[in-house]
Amino acid sequence: MVSIGYLFTDLLTFVMIKVREGFAHMCMSIVLAYLCLATIDQFLATCSSPRWQQLCHISLARRLCLTFIVLCNILQLDMFLYFLGVLPLSITVIFGCLAYRNVQKLSYRTIPLVRRKLDQQLTVMVQTQVVFNVFAITPYTIINAIILDPYIKRDPVANAISSSIRILSTILLYSCFASPFYIYICASERFRHQLVFVLCKMHL
Repeated sequence: MVSIGYLFTDLLTFVMIKVREGFAHMCMSIVLAYLCLATIDQFLATCSSPRWQQLCHISLARRLCLTFIVLCNILQLDMFLYFLGVLPLSITVIFGCLAYRNVQKLSYRTIPLVRRKLDQQLTVMVQTQVVFNVFAITPYTIINAIILDPYIKRDPVANAISSSIRILSTILLYSCFASPFYIYICASERFRHQLVFVLCKMHL
């Protein structure tokens, strides 16, 4: 006879696995949504039109962040497989290119030199993050599209190979969540100076 404790442990393990997986997917969706918002914000900040620049303020950003937290809690796993890769990549690449084009036009506009330098540095940081994410997310998106093929699910060898590739692509995907700090250190001189100031002068 199976003990109640054993059944309870099995059930608890199953629930914890599902909760952990759902929580991880939700957090990944939120982070990618925030990257999309940062890219759109950078595009709006570098626009020449004052009307577009007015959309770039902190209260709207806070409301959008809360909205995306709620949306990522509501929309779960089925949409996650598609939209984790395709939608954030599309949004970040499109708005990243538009922001880059706006920064190229900054030299022709009469704005203060300090503001121009800050816009250029922030755009370089966001652009570097976008390029890195394209390389980190694309393999995961491709393997998820391939796994949907019914032939792969039926063939044990193809299924094993695709599972191994999916694990490797997931590890690469996780690197896009661990990399922003290092990307910003490499891409921005101002960020490096600020980091040295905070670590050495404020805390030592």
